Amino acid sequence: MKIVQFLHGNKLGGMEKFCIDLSNTLTSSKEHQVLFLGDSVFKKYLNSNVIFVELDIGRCRNNIMLLLKILKIFKDFCPDIIHVHKQKSIRIMHRLKAFLDTPFVATKHDTQIKKAFYGLKYAI
Repeated sequence: MKIVQFLHGNKLGGMEKFCIDLSNTLTSSKEHQVLFLGDSVFKKYLNSNVIFVELDIGRCRNNIMLLLKILKIFKDFCPDIIHVHKQKSIRIMHRLKAFLDTPFVATKHDTQIKKAFYGLKYAI
Protein backbone atom coordinates (compact mmCIF):
# COMPACT_ATOMS: atom_id res chain seq x y z
CA MET A 1 0.00 0.00 0.00
CA LYS A 2 1.23 3.50 -0.84
CA ILE A 3 0.62 5.91 2.02
CA VAL A 4 1.24 9.65 2.35
CA GLN A 5 1.79 11.07 5.82
CA PHE A 6 1.16 14.83 5.58
CA LEU A 7 2.22 16.98 8.51
CA HIS A 8 2.14 20.79 8.30
CA GLY A 9 4.28 21.93 11.21
CA ASN A 10 7.89 22.53 12.21
CA LYS A 11 8.19 21.59 15.87
CA LEU A 12 8.85 18.17 17.32
CA GLY A 13 6.30 17.21 19.95
CA GLY A 14 4.16 14.22 20.88
CA MET A 15 1.93 14.35 17.82
CA GLU A 16 4.89 14.75 15.48
CA LYS A 17 6.69 11.86 17.17
CA PHE A 18 3.59 9.73 16.64
CA CYS A 19 3.61 10.54 12.88
CA ILE A 20 7.31 9.74 12.61
CA ASP A 21 6.97 6.47 14.55
CA LEU A 22 3.95 5.47 12.47
CA SER A 23 5.82 6.13 9.22
CA ASN A 24 8.89 4.22 10.38
CA THR A 25 6.78 1.27 11.56
CA LEU A 26 4.77 1.08 8.34
CA THR A 27 7.95 0.81 6.30
CA SER A 28 9.57 -1.79 8.56
CA SER A 29 7.86 -4.44 6.44
CA LYS A 30 8.10 -4.27 2.68
CA GLU A 31 4.30 -4.23 2.35
CA HIS A 32 3.97 -0.45 2.54
CA GLN A 33 5.62 2.47 0.83
CA VAL A 34 5.39 5.71 2.82
CA LEU A 35 5.93 9.25 1.61
CA PHE A 36 6.33 11.73 4.47
CA LEU A 37 5.50 15.30 3.46
CA GLY A 38 6.69 17.79 6.06
CA ASP A 39 9.28 20.22 7.33
CA SER A 40 13.00 19.41 7.09
CA VAL A 41 13.22 19.19 10.91
CA PHE A 42 11.59 15.73 10.72
CA LYS A 43 13.91 14.15 8.15
CA LYS A 44 16.61 13.04 10.59
CA TYR A 45 14.06 11.03 12.61
CA LEU A 46 12.74 9.03 9.65
CA ASN A 47 14.34 5.76 8.62
CA SER A 48 15.82 5.35 5.15
CA ASN A 49 12.80 3.41 3.87
CA VAL A 50 10.52 6.44 4.24
CA ILE A 51 10.44 8.73 1.22
CA PHE A 52 10.80 12.26 2.55
CA VAL A 53 9.61 15.33 0.66
CA GLU A 54 10.33 18.66 2.27
CA LEU A 55 7.47 21.11 2.49
CA ASP A 56 8.14 24.82 2.97
CA ILE A 57 5.81 25.36 5.91
CA GLY A 58 6.55 29.09 5.94
CA ARG A 59 4.11 29.53 3.09
CA CYS A 60 0.49 30.23 3.84
CA ARG A 61 -1.93 27.33 3.38
CA ASN A 62 -3.83 29.53 0.88
CA ASN A 63 -0.76 30.03 -1.34
CA ILE A 64 -1.67 28.69 -4.79
CA MET A 65 1.94 27.71 -5.54
CA LEU A 66 2.09 25.62 -2.36
CA LEU A 67 -1.24 23.96 -3.16
CA LEU A 68 -0.11 23.13 -6.71
CA LYS A 69 3.19 21.72 -5.43
CA ILE A 70 1.38 19.47 -2.94
CA LEU A 71 -1.11 18.37 -5.59
CA LYS A 72 1.76 17.45 -7.96
CA ILE A 73 3.51 15.46 -5.22
CA PHE A 74 0.31 13.50 -4.57
CA LYS A 75 -0.35 12.88 -8.27
CA ASP A 76 3.26 11.73 -8.89
CA PHE A 77 3.30 9.33 -5.92
CA CYS A 78 -0.19 7.89 -6.64
CA PRO A 79 -1.00 6.99 -3.02
CA ASP A 80 -3.71 4.59 -1.94
CA ILE A 81 -4.47 6.81 1.05
CA ILE A 82 -3.41 10.21 2.41
CA HIS A 83 -3.14 10.55 6.17
CA VAL A 84 -3.17 14.17 7.38
CA HIS A 85 -2.35 15.59 10.78
CA LYS A 86 -2.95 19.07 12.22
CA GLN A 87 -5.51 21.65 11.17
CA LYS A 88 -3.43 23.32 8.44
CA SER A 89 -2.92 20.00 6.66
CA ILE A 90 -6.63 19.26 6.89
CA ARG A 91 -7.56 22.67 5.50
CA ILE A 92 -5.15 22.13 2.60
CA MET A 93 -6.78 18.76 1.89
CA HIS A 94 -10.24 20.39 1.91
CA ARG A 95 -8.98 22.62 -0.93
CA LEU A 96 -7.35 19.77 -2.88
CA LYS A 97 -9.87 16.95 -2.46
CA ALA A 98 -11.84 17.97 -5.55
CA PHE A 99 -8.72 17.30 -7.65
CA LEU A 100 -7.88 13.93 -6.10
CA ASP A 101 -9.50 10.51 -6.28
CA THR A 102 -7.44 9.35 -3.31
CA PRO A 103 -9.27 9.02 0.01
CA PHE A 104 -7.81 10.87 2.95
CA VAL A 105 -8.11 10.38 6.66
CA ALA A 106 -7.45 13.03 9.29
CA THR A 107 -6.23 12.26 12.78
CA LYS A 108 -7.27 14.49 15.66
CA HIS A 109 -4.54 14.67 18.28
CA ASP A 110 -6.34 16.69 20.94
CA THR A 111 -9.78 17.00 22.54
CA GLN A 112 -10.73 20.46 21.27
CA ILE A 113 -13.58 20.80 18.80
CA LYS A 114 -12.18 22.38 15.64
CA LYS A 115 -13.93 23.49 12.46
CA ALA A 116 -11.33 21.81 10.25
CA PHE A 117 -12.84 18.41 11.15
CA TYR A 118 -16.41 19.31 10.13
CA GLY A 119 -17.59 17.46 7.06
CA LEU A 120 -14.75 14.95 6.97
CA LYS A 121 -15.71 11.50 5.77
CA TYR A 122 -12.87 9.76 7.63
CA ALA A 123 -11.45 11.01 10.92
CA ILE A 124 -9.64 9.32 13.76
